[in-house]
Order: sequence, then structure tokens, then C-alpha cells
Amino acid sequence: MLWALLLTPFEVFLHRGAVTGSKILGVISVLATLVSGSLLVRHLLRFSRSGQPAYVLFSFLVAGASPFVVWATYGMENGLVALLMVLCVLLFLIDMQQGSVGSALLVFLLETVRPEGFLYVGVFIVMWVLLGILPDHRMNRKTWFKWLIVLTICMALYEIAGFAYYGHLLPNTVYAKVDGLSAARLWRGIQYLKEGPCRFYSILLLVALQLVAFRIWLLLSCHGKSLVTILREEVGVLLISALLVVHWVFVIFVGGDWMTNARFLSHTIPLLLVLFVVVACQVADLLLPTARPRKLTAVICLSILNLLAAYWVMNFRFGRSSYAWQENLQTAEERALTGMVQLVNERCENDDAVLACSDIGRAGYMFRGRVLDWWGLADEEIARLGQAYGRPLDPAVVLRRRPDFIVLYSNEPVLTQDSMRSGMARYSEAFYQSPGFLSDYDQVGSLLFWHDRWHVLFQRKPDNVSPYFVSRPNKPNKLSKPKKADQPNQPD
Repeated sequence: MLWALLLTPFEVFLHRGAVTGSKILGVISVLATLVSGSLLVRHLLRFSRSGQPAYVLFSFLVAGASPFVVWATYGMENGLVALLMVLCVLLFLIDMQQGSVGSALLVFLLETVRPEGFLYVGVFIVMWVLLGILPDHRMNRKTWFKWLIVLTICMALYEIAGFAYYGHLLPNTVYAKVDGLSAARLWRGIQYLKEGPCRFYSILLLVALQLVAFRIWLLLSCHGKSLVTILREEVGVLLISALLVVHWVFVIFVGGDWMTNARFLSHTIPLLLVLFVVVACQVADLLLPTARPRKLTAVICLSILNLLAAYWVMNFRFGRSSYAWQENLQTAEERALTGMVQLVNERCENDDAVLACSDIGRAGYMFRGRVLDWWGLADEEIARLGQAYGRPLDPAVVLRRRPDFIVLYSNEPVLTQDSMRSGMARYSEAFYQSPGFLSDYDQVGSLLFWHDRWHVLFQRKPDNVSPYFVSRPNKPNKLSKPKKADQPNQPD
């Protein structure tokens, strides 16, 4: 919701303003994350000998993080989420020291900007409560309660508003995309973390967590500090670790993502880099002597430069493959979604037209009428029954809403009884076998999408069409199969 609200002014005053606004806000988010992340590193290392080199190292790592930079400027809310997460941790630590409650408002915003935002909020609440009940805690009891009350009131108002709108606590997107826990979904999530940039940043997380554990062990065994003291002094590192672990578990739980370059991990990468830089410097302070010989300093600097070069090379490869994939997707969406919307817009003359389809994309943004999403994101009944649960939707659920246009999907240039075998096309078979659909709709066009799926447009027959539609004969659009050279490669 927060991302949509921020894009509203752009949409009101500019042509296709949400597209332009999302790019502008994305770039601002990247730059603001870079600055706020450096401030967080500085705050966590304020007693360290590492000093300025740590901030510089963090800046180079973030600037070279291909998943973060790509997805923060792609048009979605990833950059804003990354910025909020960094700012929440920074202000949380400041509130803990100064007795203020400003971070409670920022933590609440995490709930409004990502579906898994409630998990982040839960981590902050647990950490705040834990700090308040620790022996010899330094927070004022009144401030401690005030922080919890502010956050609770904001969360309650938001959830009440959501319940008033949806009729239940969770929005339809949750029902449409989450259907309990299954071994297959967990396995897909694990496989997702083993792919390319996901594997690279997952290994980086494991290294950072091992450094955290090693530092705690050193403080316990060599410096004689108690666990309570360590928890109170290292709250920033432990808070970031908890946020990252919770998010990685969430990604496994939902089965990963189909888009390239670690999209589901991208908004947590700045926090991961903060953790890695901070803990590496803290461990170095414990292990390395105060007065370092020149040779040792030279070896350390050379090692850092080599690791930084390897990091940039890896992320350059991730970015290049991601760019090729997104170009491919852009070509496919132009041919299938934009082309389909133009075709439908030409056949209707009123903004009340209803288009039922299962692949919304830019159709929901460019179609002049209304879209009935039989994937299930926008309709409660379909969300609970639809194909997002991995099963075909009963065509009657869509047909009784009497959409004026329906898009079906085929694995071949023509739609036949045997052309709906795999992918999204298999969900169209139930429609094609429905007597009500066959009697009320005629095919009026189709367009190529990738190399294995065609979008096929159907319109309600003339005697069933509402008066705001153009009266014209519905001639089937017979397409010849495109040459292989004309077909874009399907993304991995």
C-alpha cells in the first residue's frame, strides 16, 4: 500500500506517471540506502579501530550489488523496503540509547510495504521486549512502554482498516499465493537459494553468521563477558542477523520466486552487507594486534582488494544475465500483453468493459476497462479457489460474472483440445471444455508469447454483448506459426 500511495502523485500529474515515478523513487532509494547504510556501519563500529575504511568498503559493496541495484530501479518497491529496513535498525539503536520512540513509526511502515513485513515487525518487537526484561537494562521504563504502545496503535489501526476493506485479516494476495505448507514448496525454496546470485548471497550470509558466532565465542571465552552483557552490547548485530535469518526462512517457505537475479533477496542485501562488514571488522579488531607491521597491513589491503574485485566480477555477471532476461521478458510482454490490450481496446468503446485473464501484467495498467483476474489476486472467491493454489479454476466462477472478453492460453499457435498441455496453458483446458464458454464466446485473435504459449482472445457473441461494445463480425484470427527466428528465447 505504501508504494502505491507514493506513486499516486506521479500518476495524477504525469502521463503513465507510475512508471516514471517508480524509477525516480527507485534511484532515490538506492542513494538513500547507501548513505543510511554507511551511517549504520559507522554507528556499529563507533568503538572500532577500523574507522573510515569500513564505510568505504560498504559503499563499494552496495554499489556493486547487482540484485539490489537492478530490482530497486526496476519499478517495484524493493529499494524502498531496503531503505526502510536500514533506517529502522539505525533508529532502533538510537532510540535504545536516547530513550526516543521514532523508530516505532518506521517499523510500522514495514508492515505496509511488503507482504512479509509483519515478520520484520515481529523481530523488532521481540528484540525490544527482550531488551526491556534484561537485567540491568538502561532504558527508561516509560519510554519502553511508549515505544510498544505507539507501534501497537499504528498496527491495530492498519489491520482494522484492512479488515474493513477485505472482510478478513489477510488481503487476497495472501490467499492467492500461499496455500499451507508442503514438502514440494519447501524443496522449491531450497532450490531457489541454490541458484546463481541467491547461492552467492546465501553463502555470504552463512559466512557473516559464522563470524557473529565466532565473535560471541571470543567475547565469552577470552574476554570473560556474560551472555547478557553481550546481548546488550551487540544488539545491532543480533537484530540484523535475526532479520536476515527470518527473511531467508520466509523465502524457503513460499517456494522462492520465478524472476531472475535474486529478486526475493534483493531488498535485504544492504543489511547483509552491513552485517558482513561490521562483523568482519569486529573480529579483526579482536584477533589482530593494535600496532600492525607494514607487511601485515599490506597483506590485509591486498586481500580486501582481491575480494572486492571478485565480488564486482560476480555481480557484473549477474547483472548482465539479468539484463538479457529482462529484455527477453520485455519483448514477450510487448507482443503478448501490450498487443492483447490494444486489440481489446479497439473492440470496446466504454470503460466498463470486463476482461478476464490469468496473466495480468501491464494489462491491468493499460486496459481501459476492468480486469477480472482469474489467477485470483483481486477477487476473494477466486483467490480461495483459483489456479494460484495449483489447481484449475472452475470456469463457472468466472463465467457467471459475464466478462465481455476472456483470454485463454495455448502451447501452440492454434487453440485445440490438445494444445493446452503445460505451463499456464493447462489452466485453460477447463474453460475450453465448458459448454457455457463454447456457446457464449467466439475467438477474435491471438498473439505469440515466448516460444511455447499463445494468448488467445475470446469475445462474447454479438447477441450477448452489452450495448457499449462495437458491433462487428467476430472473425477468427487465424495465425500461421511464426518462424523460429521470430520467436524470443524463453528466460531461464
